[in-house]
Parts: sequence; structure tokens; C-alpha cells
Amino acid sequence: MLERSENTISAVVHLDEETPHMHLVYIPVVHLKDSKSEKNINKISCYEFWKGKNSYRTLQNKFYDYVKENGFELERGEISNRPHIKTEKLKEITNYNQTKNKIKNLEEIKKYYEEYISTMYKTTRFK
Repeated sequence: MLERSENTISAVVHLDEETPHMHLVYIPVVHLKDSKSEKNINKISCYEFWKGKNSYRTLQNKFYDYVKENGFELERGEISNRPHIKTEKLKEITNYNQTKNKIKNLEEIKKYYEEYISTMYKTTRFK
């Protein structure tokens, strides 16, 4: 699963943020036996690939072990026991809607002044 494969669409390392990390886009292919023909088949299946509560953590641990075994220095992130916050609750906590409205208002003000400056520039003799 950690080998370079045709299932990897993209792997980008971000070093410009506080915590370096990788964004991986991967097609979740699982290897199964077909129930009718008993042949080995490859199947795209998120459900089968991400089985179990800790499947993502398991993938991260396997990746960490693989990289370390191949001579690279990698620091494994801290395991967090923070509770998951649902999107709606997070939006409430961070005043998301108020901030979104303020940004929209600022964008409208910016547009107004850009148009005003453009008009002033076109109508003055100081070109």
C-alpha cells in the first residue's frame, strides 16, 4: 500500500506551513476474491479501504515506518485525543457567518473604491 503505484494521483509536501505535511490523493483499491468466480480482483472501494476506527492512523504509522526504514528522518506527529467538533459547531464557535458577512462587505467597499479611483483617473488630466 505504501509503494509507488498507479493508484497515486498526487503527492505534494507542504514545507511552507508551521507543520510540514503531505497531501496525498490516492485511489482506494482493495484486493479481493470475486464471490462468484473466486478470481482475485482489484476493486475501488473507500468503504473497504478505510475499515476500522483507526485505519487512517494505521496508514500514517505504516508510512512513518516505511520512510524511517528507508533512511529518511521523519518526525511523527503527536497523537491527539481532542474531541471532534462538527462543522456547524465549529462555525458557531469561530463566528464563521459574521466573518463571512464582514468579508463580503469589505469586498463590496473595495470594489466601490476601485471603480471610483478608475473613474477619477479617467476624468483627470494627470494621466
